[in-house]
Amino acid sequence: MTETIGTTQILRTPSPEYDVIAAIAADRFDVPIALVNVADGDDVWMKAKVGLDLCSAPRHVAFCGHVLETAQPLIVEDLAADPRFHDHPLVVGELGARFYAGAPLIGRDGIPFGTLCIIDRRPRTFSERERHTLMLMAGQVIERVELSELRQRERSAAVIDQTTTDAFITCDRHGQVNHWNAAAEALFDWSRDEALGRPITFIIPASMRDAHVAGFDRLVASADAQPMRVVEIPALRRDGSEVYVELTLGVHRVKDEVTIVSILRDATARRRLQNEREASRALTDSIVENMPAAVYAKSSATNRYVFVNRAFEQLSGRSRDQIIGRTWGEIFPEDDLDAYRGYTARAMAAAGPITIERTMTRPDGSVRQLEATKVRSMSSDGEAILLGFAEDVTEQKEANRRLSYLAHHDPLTGLLNRVRFGEIVNECIASGGAPAIVCLDLDRFKIVNDLYGHAAGDEVLVEAAQRITYVSGCPVARLGGDEFAILVADADSAGRIARRTVDALARPFGIRDRGVGIGASAGVAVHQTGNAGGSDLVLRNADLALYRAKSEGRNQWCFFEPAMDDAARERRQVEADLRSALQRGEIHVEYQPLADASTGKVISFEALARWDHPRLGRIAPGMFIPIAEESGLMPDLGRFVLRTATTEAATWDPELKVAVNLSPAQMEDDGIVEEIGAILIWSGLAPQRLEVEVTEGMLIRDTARGIKMLTALRALGVSVAMDDFGTGYSSLNYFRTFPFDKVKIDQAFIRDMDDNPQSLAIVQAVIGLGRGLGMPVVAEGVETPAQLARLRAEGCDVVQGYHIGRPAMIDTFKDGTILLSLAERAGVGMPVTLAG
Repeated sequence: MTETIGTTQILRTPSPEYDVIAAIAADRFDVPIALVNVADGDDVWMKAKVGLDLCSAPRHVAFCGHVLETAQPLIVEDLAADPRFHDHPLVVGELGARFYAGAPLIGRDGIPFGTLCIIDRRPRTFSERERHTLMLMAGQVIERVELSELRQRERSAAVIDQTTTDAFITCDRHGQVNHWNAAAEALFDWSRDEALGRPITFIIPASMRDAHVAGFDRLVASADAQPMRVVEIPALRRDGSEVYVELTLGVHRVKDEVTIVSILRDATARRRLQNEREASRALTDSIVENMPAAVYAKSSATNRYVFVNRAFEQLSGRSRDQIIGRTWGEIFPEDDLDAYRGYTARAMAAAGPITIERTMTRPDGSVRQLEATKVRSMSSDGEAILLGFAEDVTEQKEANRRLSYLAHHDPLTGLLNRVRFGEIVNECIASGGAPAIVCLDLDRFKIVNDLYGHAAGDEVLVEAAQRITYVSGCPVARLGGDEFAILVADADSAGRIARRTVDALARPFGIRDRGVGIGASAGVAVHQTGNAGGSDLVLRNADLALYRAKSEGRNQWCFFEPAMDDAARERRQVEADLRSALQRGEIHVEYQPLADASTGKVISFEALARWDHPRLGRIAPGMFIPIAEESGLMPDLGRFVLRTATTEAATWDPELKVAVNLSPAQMEDDGIVEEIGAILIWSGLAPQRLEVEVTEGMLIRDTARGIKMLTALRALGVSVAMDDFGTGYSSLNYFRTFPFDKVKIDQAFIRDMDDNPQSLAIVQAVIGLGRGLGMPVVAEGVETPAQLARLRAEGCDVVQGYHIGRPAMIDTFKDGTILLSLAERAGVGMPVTLAG
C-alpha cells in the first residue's frame, strides 16, 4: 500500500534503508529510541524504528504531531519539566520519555510528510551542532523518499511504455529520435534500433515535412512553457502508406536540455467510426430531410423552432428562414394559439409521445388538417426540446368524409342508399312510429337506356331523384337501378304522396332536346304496429304493391294487400316449377294462324309456348314468359320452341311458314345464327319457311350488332319480322336501318282504332309505309269482324288474332274443324284444310 501526502508517495511497508538511518541516528546521538514517522491522516506510523515496539500512534499523542503542524524542528531537553508535555502519556507512562528531538521531513511541494526523531529516557542537552546533524540526517531520509519515488516512476513509466498501445517517441532539440517504444514499432513497422538516432521527419509525409520542421524549430526555440497539444495528422509507415494518428505533443526542458515528447495513437479505428457516424448522421439527416412527414424541433425554453425539414416547409408554405428562430404564434397568427400552447404543455409533461389533431393556415389562406405527434426529448447539449412529426391529412379526411358519405348515399343522385334507408326506417319503427314506404320504379327507363345510352339514363335518374325529393318532402333513397323509395312518417299521407310523385314522373323528361315520356309506378306499404318485421318487411311489401301496379297497366300506384304476398309466393313457386317444367314435358307448343287479309287464306303460323301446370292448370304466357326471362331460363325455352316448331313445320302439307319469337336473351347470344342454322338442318325445314320475330328493343341496344345478326339470318334464308311495332320508341329510321321482311302492328293499336283516332292514324300510317316500301304489314289482335273489315279497307296485308284463329295444337287445324274460313266470317273464301 502506498501512502500519499501532498505529492509525496511512500510505500507503507518496512524498508531496510530507512531502518539503517534510524539505527545510525540512535548510535550517533546515543539514544535508545530513533524513529522515522510518516503522517497518515489522524495517525502517524513508523516507517523505521529502533528501541520501540509500536507500529503507529494517534497524531495528537505522538510528539511528532507538533513537528508536522509547525514544519519546524522540535527540541525538548526535559519533557517532564516542559508544561506542554509534563503529563504526556509517553512521559508519565511506561515509556518514561524525558528527552525528544524531531526534524520534519518536507517534500518537494513544501508539505511535511513525516519526521526523523530521537527519544531518551533521561533529560539531556542538545547542541546546535547536534541539531544540525539531525537535520542533515532528515535530509538523507528525504533523499531516500525522493529516490524511491523516482525509481517507482521510472518503473511505472517503463511498464506503461512497454504495455501501452500508444506510440511513445521522444526527440532531442535537433529532431533526432532518442526514444521509440514497442507501440511505435507496431504502429510504423520500424524497430527501435532502426528508429533511434534518425530524424523524426522519416515518419512525416513529404508534403508536410517543411511545415513540420518549421513548427519543430519554433517549439524548441520558444522559451515559454508549452502546454501539451493534441492534433490529428497523417504519418508514414515503413511501406509508405499513411496512417492518421492523434498526436499529443509536449516539451520537457531541463536547463539547456530540450526533449520533445510525442504520444501517437492510431486514429484509424476512431476515424472509421467517426466516418461511419458521420455517414449515419448524414443518412439520418437525409432521411429526416426527405421524409414525407413534416419534422420539426423547438426549444422548450424559448418555444422557438430550431429545426424543420423540407416537408415542413412544403406543408406550411414557408421557407426555413421564415420559421427557424420564431414561435408558432409569430409564424401562424391565424391559428388557435391557446390550443397550441395546451398541446405543447401536454407533450412536455407527458412521459411519452402524444398525438393531436390541429389546423395550419398557409400564407395563401388555405387551411390544412394536420395529425401531429409530439414528444419531449433532449438535444446534444442537454437542452430540453420538443420534437414533432406532422402529417397533412386534409385529403385523407376529405376522402374519409366522402367514404362515409358514400357508405350511406347513392353516388349518382346523392340520395340515401338502401342500407342507410333501412336504418332510418328501423329507427322510426323503434321510436314507436308506424311509417309507410313508397316504392317507385320508372316504367320505360330500360328503353331510354337502350335507345339513348347510359349517360342519358343517368341524367334521367338524377332528374327523377330531384322530382321525387321535391314533391315528397320526405327522406328518399335510390334502392338500385331505376328503383326509388320514400319514407313517409305520417302513413295517412302516403297515398297522396304516391299519387303526386307518380304524376310528377309522368311529365316528359328532356333528353337531347326532346321530351320523352317515361312514367313511373308506385307501391305503398305501411308498417303494422306490433309486427316483428322491420324495414325489410315493409320494403318487401311495398315492392309487391309496386309489382301489382306495374302489372295493372303502369303509371299508377296501389297499396299493399295481404293477398299480394300470396301472389308473390305463388310467383316464386311458379319460377321454381318452371325450372323443371321442360324436363317434365309440361310445356308444349301451340300455333296461331296468320291469314291473307284479302283472300282469307292461311299463309303461316306463329309458334307459341304454353304451360299446363299439374296443380295450377294453364299458366298464362304473360306470367311465365317474364319469369323465364328474369330467371335466365329463356334461352332453353326459346330453343325448345324453335326445335319443336321447325320439326312440326317440316311435316306440314301445304308447306306453310312458321314464325318463332326470339327473346332478348337469345339475341344476346353471339352464336344464335349458327344455332338456328343447325336446328334447321337437324329438323329438315327449309330456311325459307322459317320466320323469326324480334322487337325493336333487342336491336337498339347495339345497332351495328343487330344489323349484322339480321343480315346473317337473311343470308341463311330466314325471314325477319319486326314484332309489336308502335310500342317502345318506334322510329321510321328502323325500316331504313334494319333488314326487315315484315312489320307487325301491336295489338293495342288494333284494339283501340275504332274508338281512338290516334290509334287509327298510326295503323293507317304503318300500312301506307309498308305499301310504299314493299313490306308486308301484319295486324295483331284482330278479334272482331269490324276490325277485320276496317283493316281490309285500309289495305292491310296479313291479319292475326282470335277472330282468325286461337292458338291450338297443330293437329287441331289439320281436320279443318277449328279453323273457320274467313269467307264464312267475312263473306269471302272457303274453309281451309291442311293435308296430313
